[in-house]
Amino acid sequence: MKADLKVSFYLKRNVAQKGLSPVMGRITIGKEMVQFSCKLEAGTKLWDARAGRVTGKSNHAKSVNREIDKMNVAIHARYSELVALKGTATPLEVKEAFQGIA
Repeated sequence: MKADLKVSFYLKRNVAQKGLSPVMGRITIGKEMVQFSCKLEAGTKLWDARAGRVTGKSNHAKSVNREIDKMNVAIHARYSELVALKGTATPLEVKEAFQGIA
């Protein structure tokens, strides 16, 4: 049975400083989940929780959304590589491959 890969991004809202909160990522495969920091910050008022992106056309919004897109593509690429190599992958393995730990 092949489990689907889901990648979502959200704000860690309880750490807001100067109106900015850290952007966090979540990788879910089946019922397993792992979270990681994206090392990005976004304004809490401009964050679209449903889309997992920053709204607006400012330079900051565009750069944050561009980095989120890059991360999303890289995570899916690492997942595909791991599945092709081993047949299965856990969220932790995908996260470590994405971050360059493994």
